[in-house]
Amino acid sequence: MSESNGSPPQHRPLLRTTLRWLAAGGVGAAITACLFVLMAVLVDASDLVARMFRIFPLSQTEVSPNDSCAIPSLRRAITIEGVVGRLRAGTLQPLPDAAILSDDPLSGRRTVEVSAEGSFRFVAGFPDDAPAPCGDTERPAIDTVQHLVIRAAGCTERTLPVTRAWVPHTILLDCPARE
Repeated sequence: MSESNGSPPQHRPLLRTTLRWLAAGGVGAAITACLFVLMAVLVDASDLVARMFRIFPLSQTEVSPNDSCAIPSLRRAITIEGVVGRLRAGTLQPLPDAAILSDDPLSGRRTVEVSAEGSFRFVAGFPDDAPAPCGDTERPAIDTVQHLVIRAAGCTERTLPVTRAWVPHTILLDCPARE
């Protein structure tokens, strides 16, 4: 014989929990759908940018089509690197005390550091060869010849041309006073 004490069956709390989760999920899905529809309507609006500028106080600048002619031509950056040293008894002896001057018409004359192993590295700029914007065929003439001037105590100074096709290599100095 089973006794009935009037308590509800055990499946009722599970049903209530499931209904609460379904209700919360339905509310979340409805809010997400409303936000999606609202954003879709706003994106198609023509005055969206104007509304944003009212919210975020920024200023707009109109660019006329002829302003692109005033932009200077881009410059190509080439990495110039190598090792400076001298030959002594058939072996390379690095010259860390060497002074290297880069004569670059775009960035001026500057000194390049030489490491203890005699290596150096810097970036040189060259004018761009792309066609001039707006059909303007005349450009200001920029001398594209660049030079490296390499000096070291007791060595003969050496001048090398720098080109866009620079390949890292060893630069040897003649040092008769260091023997």
